[in-house]
Amino acid sequence: MVKLKIGDYLQAEVQGPSDSVVEVTEQIAWLGAALRVSDTDDNPSLCLPDISIHPHHAGLESEFISNINFATREITPDAGKETAAGQCWHKLFRNPVIVQGYPIPRRSKYDTGLEIPLNMMSRLAESPRIHQFLGKHLLKGFSIAIVPTERADNALLWHLYCTDNGSRLPYPDIETTRYADVTLDEMEKGRHILGWCTEANLYAGKLTIVNSLQSCASNLATRELTPSTGSKGMNYAIQESRLKSPGKDFSLEKVSFSVGQIVTGGCQFSVGHRDIPVRIIRGGYIAKLRWIRQRYFTLWDVDENRGWLIDGATTLLHLLRTSLNQSFTDEFCAAFLFDESKFCESSRPFKAGAALEVLLNPTNRFLDLYREDQKTGIVERVLPNSEREAVPHIIVRTTTIQDRVEELYETLEKLVDHKHRTEASYKGIDAKLRLRDHLEGWDFADLAGDRDPNYSPRGSLLDSVSFAPLFLGNKG
Repeated sequence: MVKLKIGDYLQAEVQGPSDSVVEVTEQIAWLGAALRVSDTDDNPSLCLPDISIHPHHAGLESEFISNINFATREITPDAGKETAAGQCWHKLFRNPVIVQGYPIPRRSKYDTGLEIPLNMMSRLAESPRIHQFLGKHLLKGFSIAIVPTERADNALLWHLYCTDNGSRLPYPDIETTRYADVTLDEMEKGRHILGWCTEANLYAGKLTIVNSLQSCASNLATRELTPSTGSKGMNYAIQESRLKSPGKDFSLEKVSFSVGQIVTGGCQFSVGHRDIPVRIIRGGYIAKLRWIRQRYFTLWDVDENRGWLIDGATTLLHLLRTSLNQSFTDEFCAAFLFDESKFCESSRPFKAGAALEVLLNPTNRFLDLYREDQKTGIVERVLPNSEREAVPHIIVRTTTIQDRVEELYETLEKLVDHKHRTEASYKGIDAKLRLRDHLEGWDFADLAGDRDPNYSPRGSLLDSVSFAPLFLGNKG
């Protein structure tokens, strides 16, 4: 039997066999150490619980009193010295407290970092999906990427890449980054250890579009058709382009992307605000929209053989509207909850910034699309006599407009990163001859319809700016 009393400190009265008393005392010690608040702002700390036992002669010979104290010390990295092996996971937290001496499951490889459930690692990295980029699986947030690097028996070792200031991190280069070829099934069943090599790489996120985009976008803004893209009232019954896959003369010949796999299962947990580092706080929904707005895409109508060069935010809204339109008529339409009458349009339609206004609208962001699951939880209610009563509470989890926008953003992000890598490869000595009379890009209907995109050459190449062509069929 355990009785707890909480005041300035925790008092626990434990009655039972000696083994049970010892086990409860150990659990309180480990929990107390793990829940300590770090005295530092940035560096991790070590906490070691100390248990002292004092006999208590009050009639019972086996009665005793235990005092638990906690000694905490900061881990200060040596100036100019590399981070110790397996410690890249430190970047995932602001100022973690490490419980010294806590028993952990045996590993076949030591000095390999923090063992953590996949769903928890996904949540801390702000990456709800396992992404596939150029055939490799990884977790990718706005400013963080976590890459599987090695198998060790039944454990999968991961390494963390991040930017130091919260700016956007491009997808890691598969040519220079160590990847382990793992399947989604292996990720689901194995143990996960974050911390593989000797240091966490920091990137400045300096990939940018050339300055000529600004002048080009300014010229296009004067045309009648450009600002209407992504606006209400357009024909969003967009069909597949029906273009063939690119041949060996194209840079997209063997490229493949896919929509990320949602990470599910695992233990239930919540992330404390004090545990989130600034670099992750900055990488939220607003930061993603700010970054994608500075990228440009060409929507190419294969039937009319003409295109529109538009910014990323407008492209994102155009994809969103097409995606919603498809959801009204697909085989899952009976479960589609979206109420179009509640969707708020821009107060300045057909003007620059209209797309961002729609995407940032708080009412729009949290409109429900699908009901995913329903669980029964327990909440405490305080009664008039100050007693507490446990009341069942139904928790419904839904997919929202913001979830759909972020999913579409992640797809566009992959296309932009690959576009930069493709252009960089043409500067090499052994680069293939680049055809100047073809466009190569992705099928718009595939992107909006949550299908793996096809890569199809078509039309004429506009090589005065850097953009990612998206092909449309029967566009209104």
